Parts: sequence; C-alpha cells; structure tokens
Amino acid sequence: MEYLTNSQEDDDADEFSAVIIGETKPDLPRELITGFLCLGETSALVAPPKSGKSKLVLDMALHIEHAREWRGKSVPRPYGVLIFPRERRSQYHEDAYYQRIRDRLGGARKTFMSANFLNLKTNSGVRGVVKLVRSLEREHDCKIGLIVIDTLPMAIAESGLDENSAKDVNAVAARLQIIHDRLDVHIMLVAHTGKAGGRGPRGSSALVGHVDMVAEIAMDKTSIRTLSVTDANHLVPGEVTRFQIKGWCRPGCGWNAEWRNLRHREAIRLRGEVNWLIDGFCGERFPAIDLAHVDLTGSEQSPEQHGRGVR
Repeated sequence: MEYLTNSQEDDDADEFSAVIIGETKPDLPRELITGFLCLGETSALVAPPKSGKSKLVLDMALHIEHAREWRGKSVPRPYGVLIFPRERRSQYHEDAYYQRIRDRLGGARKTFMSANFLNLKTNSGVRGVVKLVRSLEREHDCKIGLIVIDTLPMAIAESGLDENSAKDVNAVAARLQIIHDRLDVHIMLVAHTGKAGGRGPRGSSALVGHVDMVAEIAMDKTSIRTLSVTDANHLVPGEVTRFQIKGWCRPGCGWNAEWRNLRHREAIRLRGEVNWLIDGFCGERFPAIDLAHVDLTGSEQSPEQHGRGVR
C-alpha cells in the first residue's frame, strides 16, 4: 500500500471551512407568520384534493404581502411571495384579483406567480429560482420571504423524477437546500395526503424527514376544514385554524340567484360597500344583494357589456 505524504494529501484535498458553535447567542426565529412560518425553513402543506390548499396558500400570501394579521396570528413585517403553481394557474389570478377587492388590499402588490417549468432534477434549475427571486426583489423593491411550490408531486413528475422514490426525494431536498443557502426564505411544499389521512404526504416518507414542519388540512362532514401542525422541529403540534370554502351562490346562505348575473363584475357596490363575489373563509359575512339598491350605471357594467357573459 502506498501512502501519500502530507504535502501530497494537501494538494489533492477538497477545501473545507468550519466555525465554532455555541459561541454567540443564537438569533430568535425570524417569523413570517408568528407561531407558524419562519424564514430559513421548509414546510409541507398536506391535504386531500379539493380541500382548499391553494386558496389557503393565497390567503396567507396576501396577508404576508401587507403584514396583516392572519387568522389571529401576527405578521411582523411585509414580504413578497413567489408561487410556482403547477396546477390551476388561472384560478390563482382570479382569486387574488377579487380577494384584493374584498379585503381592500391596495398599495404595493408583491405576490408573484411563475408559470415556468420548475426543474428540480438539476442544480441549474433551482439556481434559476434564485436568479428570479433576486430579479423580482430588484425590480419591485421588495424582499421575497416565501416561495411556494404547488404542488410538489406535479413538480417532481415534470422533472422526470418519482415521488415514491426516496432517492429522488432526497435529491430534490438537496436542491432545495441550494435555495436556502442563497436566499433567506421559507419554502412551502404543497402536497396531497396519502391513502390513510393524517399520516403525512403521499409518496416517499423521506420528505417528512427533510422538512421543518408538516401542516395538514382535514375535512369533516360539515365541510369545515381544520389546519393543524402534525409534525415540527420547534412548534407544538396542534390546531392552527379552521376555515370553510364558501360558494358564491350557496343555498341557504342568504344570497339570491341574481348573484349569478353579477359574478364577474369588477365590484358590486351596495350602500358604499364592496362585496366579495367568490369563495371566502368562515367568519366573513356575505350580505344578500337586492338589485333595487345596486347602481348599474356609470362604471358598473352588465356581464354582457363587460365581455364575460354569465357563468
């Protein structure tokens, strides 16, 4: 056996660096939503299909964008949000447009959506995400704090990988770490539950080992959704909030059928108030509308004039 000399070993060795741990007082978690989302971490939002995952993500994003309290939890400062929707992209546009009207979210708009192919198979793919974030921050003078991949299984499949393979999921986690190494953000991975609800995301269990927190949406027979933290590094598992997806013409909610004709109006003004026109969350009051009190003149247009017709 031939042994290398110290000088030869030094010549062939990779370069490493090290720091002393525990020498200074650690920083407190930098929170996007107090007691729920922190910068520098990765979470998984897991739920069955049609449970309101994307609507909940958008609701969080718009509150983070404006530093508004989110369902009883404070948002310390405003951040931009970048969403990679692999499904139902047009629904994000529509929901965001009308939610801004409902919640009077004026001023700077810093929630972004990218329809580009998200390649999680290569390092260059995730470096492209870093490049996009830095470009948005320069162009819109904001700090991106949240990146959402909705859904992770679709992004994995588009990248030619297998969500059931621990090897592939570990590789994806390693590439997401490249984003964390370069950006101070929270990464939220939206995923579907497995066949047995309450046991984390579908696919390889390796994903749970790589995220800092798993939050699941459960649905009961009354259509109430409950968001709970089921696994976390530093949070206490338990219920976060409850919400409900409210239809815009739901029987028994006090709305009349004329809402169908007003579905796509820019805004319906009733006694000076702007009323919400599409899905919402529980606790919000949606007043019935009496057409006798609605001004159909001026800037308000009928569905035919608006060019969208009746849905």
